[in-house]
Amino acid sequence: MSNRGGGGGIQGSWDVNDRTNLYTKVLNDVDSSSGRGITTVFGGRTKATSQMELYSERQFKTNRIDHTTSDVYGVSYKPTEAQFIEGSYSIGRVSNRHRNHTSLTGNDETRRDIYAAGYGYKNDLFQIRNRLEYRIDEGSERIRQWVTTNRAKTVVNENLSWLGQFDFAKTFGNQDDSSDVVSNYTESMIGFAYRPQVINNLNLFGKMTYVYGLDPDDQLIVNSTSSSGKRYTSSLYDQKSWVWSLEGVYEWNANWETAFKAAQRQGHLRYKGESDWYSSGADLYALRINYKTGDWEYQVEGRTLRTDLADDHKDGLVTSVYRNVGDNIKMGVGYNFTDYNDNLTRLNYRSHGWFVNVVGSF
Repeated sequence: MSNRGGGGGIQGSWDVNDRTNLYTKVLNDVDSSSGRGITTVFGGRTKATSQMELYSERQFKTNRIDHTTSDVYGVSYKPTEAQFIEGSYSIGRVSNRHRNHTSLTGNDETRRDIYAAGYGYKNDLFQIRNRLEYRIDEGSERIRQWVTTNRAKTVVNENLSWLGQFDFAKTFGNQDDSSDVVSNYTESMIGFAYRPQVINNLNLFGKMTYVYGLDPDDQLIVNSTSSSGKRYTSSLYDQKSWVWSLEGVYEWNANWETAFKAAQRQGHLRYKGESDWYSSGADLYALRINYKTGDWEYQVEGRTLRTDLADDHKDGLVTSVYRNVGDNIKMGVGYNFTDYNDNLTRLNYRSHGWFVNVVGSF
């Protein structure tokens, strides 16, 4: 019942010698806002010095909206054991999988160049990771985008950790005039993970999220549907929302767990070109029972959704079965009897039916 959904991956590597490594990995992309995607990577990494590595990758990413093939070339540098600095350049092609889902450039195929830089720091009590990207999409028009993602975590004690996130994107249109802004996007979050020492079989997760504008991927793709079944183009409206959520898992014994989620959105929508904002509040409640036996896990979840804009109330079930693959990964398949997801910052009504999920824990 996490906000973005479970995810994980499988990877393998081969040491050619003590300086060169070849690797491949398949990732279940939990950050794809145009639908859950699968990313396949083939790459190689070589140590240039004791502190610097060079790498190159061929990436294939597919979701329900588009297919992207990219070549990535990068360098990573570790000035100390706790820090890293990296830079990369990516050139790729984005092909839309459906004719009625066109990119902002207006082409079924778009060239995408990405220039990126990142920084990270980690010790036993504090972690931070920052990334800045400049993207250029070339089709019938030229679209430019600045994107930054920032994550931080601090460990207060063995029971409590705090998390922070800040994402920002600004998209520019066809002209090279910096005032030609197509869309802005901001998402900031602060959250906590708490496991009380006196009740060590209880885990709590809470967070508060602020969202303004559109998700960067949603700015470029037609992919939204309202609860009434009427289709909307996601690039036609802005949103500003506060979303809070609280999740918990209680382990009764080695076989049984109970999980819950409660979330509320207080927000507004505004169609582009208009000045009026419309209320788009929503409430979500979910209760899940987990049963574990050996390497298998069975889940049944009941959830309910109430929305202000559509003035409706939806109830339903989600069932799934997972199998552990090693100590850190479980793979599963399930069926969503409802038509909505459990993410109030990116609520959609296209989630009915079968799904495959990979969950990793480290």
